[in-house]
Amino acid sequence: EDQGVGRRRLAKHRGLPDNLYGRNIKGTVYFQYKVPKHIDVPGNQRWQSLGSDETQARDAARQLNQQFGLGADLVSRVLARVEGADNDFCHYVDHYLADLLPEKRINGQPFSPDTISEYTRICSNFKKQWPGKTFATLKQADIANYLNGLSTPNVKKKHRTRLSDIYKHAISDGLTKENLPLNIVLPSPKPVERHRLSLDGYKAIFKHASPRDQVTMELALNLMNRRKDIQSWRFDDKKDDGYYYKIISKTKKRGKESYIRIPADFPLIHSELSCQTLDELMEYSRELMKKAGYISPYALHYKPRQRRPSKDKQHWTQPTRDTMSRAFSEALVKSGYYQHLTAAERPTLHECIALGEHLLEKAGYPEEYIQALRGHRNIETTRKYLEGHEWTTIEVPK
Repeated sequence: EDQGVGRRRLAKHRGLPDNLYGRNIKGTVYFQYKVPKHIDVPGNQRWQSLGSDETQARDAARQLNQQFGLGADLVSRVLARVEGADNDFCHYVDHYLADLLPEKRINGQPFSPDTISEYTRICSNFKKQWPGKTFATLKQADIANYLNGLSTPNVKKKHRTRLSDIYKHAISDGLTKENLPLNIVLPSPKPVERHRLSLDGYKAIFKHASPRDQVTMELALNLMNRRKDIQSWRFDDKKDDGYYYKIISKTKKRGKESYIRIPADFPLIHSELSCQTLDELMEYSRELMKKAGYISPYALHYKPRQRRPSKDKQHWTQPTRDTMSRAFSEALVKSGYYQHLTAAERPTLHECIALGEHLLEKAGYPEEYIQALRGHRNIETTRKYLEGHEWTTIEVPK
């Protein structure tokens, strides 16, 4: 027996703390504590009575075991593991997701739920890739091999950015000294393969879209909103002052440029529905809803076969963003207009935005007007959408 805990205990004592014993006397169980042999006490003091209250006896036994140093080696081993746990890479990723990421801010704004979800997905890949690794055993070559195995330069950049942020915090916490992901050179992104959407292409696709998807296209073209912002347009966004109030979701953390109000009589740059203003387009959508016989607060709406909850929408009548993109692609295929292009080269719903900017520019609207409508903080971002719509004609000198 070593320090009173080495010998196997009888079955009736196994549920009790070490060195605690119970004895049944006339139906009452009395508890005694046996002082460990390594403690020098007189023989008649080896056994100490702890009464018949089991809770108090258990508590006293645990305290006495701790006082006598029993299990000190086990405790030290556990503490060593716990104290070293933060050096475990996967454990630190959990800490990053649970404690650090929710506290991050951009201009005082927390990350959106979509951003948190995306970062969590990326970090889960790290944990699957390197189980059991510590910051000491995770080498730069491991990270490089992982990044090289990802599909595109853009995906590689996203994963390296998240890894480098994890390492930045780990360096701050004293767990490692070097931000290894930043040492890895990423390949240059490939040129954009998708073709711009032309106005003729827009018209051809529009003819094969459903009434709901036609409203989607008109909103994307004229308001130049991304899918999430189009999806969230509500009839009650229009206030008593005659303006629609809108927050551009992607850039709302960047500043006041993302908070815009648009007059109800905002002129549409082009409409296959023959709507002249934003208000007319919203009224057209409202009439579609009335004819369908249901009520929705959203400008984009439909009646699904089943009301299924989705994290991608706030109301059962809203289409999901994937549904919006898929419907546009299906109408594009039916039109046959871009059949000479591969699937990777064909315009997507997002290209309606660039076409809208191009039409505004051709109509003589200044870049600053387009920038304000898009909610862009930087004019260079707006100019990227204006590129690639026209060819430069070379005039031969006469």
